[in-house]
Amino acid sequence: TDYGYGETATALTANASVVNNDYGSTVTYQWYQMDGEEGTEISDATASTYTPALTAFGSEQYYCVVTNTLDNGRTFSAASDFITVTYSKKSLEGMTLTLNPSSTAYTGEEQTVAASVDGVGSEEYTVSGNTAGTNVGSYTVTATAVEDGNYTGFTSATWKITPATLTGNGNTSMTVYTNSKMYKVPFAAASVDDATVTYSYEVTKGSNLIEVDENGNVTAKGTDTGSAAIEVTATCPNHNELKQTISVTVANKEDVSSSITFTSKDVSQVYTGSDIAASTLLNNATVAGEGLDSTKLYYTYNGQEADSLDEIKFHNAGDYTVTAVYEDDTHYGAVPVTVTIGKATIDVSGYGWDYTVAYTYDGTEKTVALTGVE
Repeated sequence: TDYGYGETATALTANASVVNNDYGSTVTYQWYQMDGEEGTEISDATASTYTPALTAFGSEQYYCVVTNTLDNGRTFSAASDFITVTYSKKSLEGMTLTLNPSSTAYTGEEQTVAASVDGVGSEEYTVSGNTAGTNVGSYTVTATAVEDGNYTGFTSATWKITPATLTGNGNTSMTVYTNSKMYKVPFAAASVDDATVTYSYEVTKGSNLIEVDENGNVTAKGTDTGSAAIEVTATCPNHNELKQTISVTVANKEDVSSSITFTSKDVSQVYTGSDIAASTLLNNATVAGEGLDSTKLYYTYNGQEADSLDEIKFHNAGDYTVTAVYEDDTHYGAVPVTVTIGKATIDVSGYGWDYTVAYTYDGTEKTVALTGVE
């Protein structure tokens, strides 16, 4: 009979009967344990049953001697067959290795799990594998029986770190005006670990009305108005993908260009070799009209915006166009003005050459220089 660690042995039973009991008799029992080639009497094992004590791993043999003592004093004995009882270490294979927690969400910090084999003392095994992790994924932990313990083999289990959730911030609607500049999609997402979030944008409705670039800048395609939509996809390592639909209203701002006064100064400017501020050639723009705020005026030149004319610089001779722009939530206007920097005049009356007579050809290179130039 085989038993594993922690199990209790079933009692061994000697079944004996007296065939002829006409003389009267008493039946007694004695159990023995083999010790090498000889049997050793087991103290107090004098019943018809005996339960082996499972104290050491290995195999032991037992037998029982049954004695029938007649009333007249004569005795008759018989020994049972050997019964082999094997007591073995228990295998961890198939036993449950509990990991706590078995699943946890990504936090950006290292996370650890506690491992225990159900019903087995912690002194019986060692734990190895990935009991700590940071990034999203599955991690395997193994419990292996110690060599001098009561178990053999090993058992394994996995735990996992699941993706975190991106948190959406900002508005889910916006207005784009047809006669205005580009607008930024007013939506962003935050990660749990401040990692960089990557965005992609797709117009899912009203592609004839608007367009969006890879940076989330939205512009109207023409002058048509209506409704549109943009789907924003936010991705970040160790996070679930987040999708958000932005509702877009395409509208026209009232054109207030006629309310803007922007003129050039009555001056003539020629090339000087130095930078020339636009304020030298242009009057500051003004705007007049109900509900119009002069602080909303700004200037554009060469694709750049400027709050004042002093920020805009010219250098070489040529024509330069500066535009005064007014824009608020419901109004837009633009007035361009072109100014000219003329070419400078050089007085060459004092210039001359550094030779007075013609050279005679002799096969060598000759040089001349201009004199009088400062």
